[in-house]
Amino acid sequence: MTMKCSEVLACISEYVDKEVCPDSCSAIEEHLAKCSHCRAQVQTITQTVTLVRRMKNCCAQKDMVIRLQRRIVRIDRGKL
Repeated sequence: MTMKCSEVLACISEYVDKEVCPDSCSAIEEHLAKCSHCRAQVQTITQTVTLVRRMKNCCAQKDMVIRLQRRIVRIDRGKL
């Protein structure tokens, strides 16, 4: 089964999370072997998931949260 980029990108999260069936996994991997764009997308999502999992137990300091909230308000008001 040959997949198009749009088909791969539609199920990329499930692929990264290893939630696709073996046939779909094989088809995706066949596509990734030929498509550098989709390979880059998978790599980016994989790295993002890894970083988020590492940060799962991190807590932001209260002053950082307050500064971030103030900055978001300024951005929303068009002042940044």
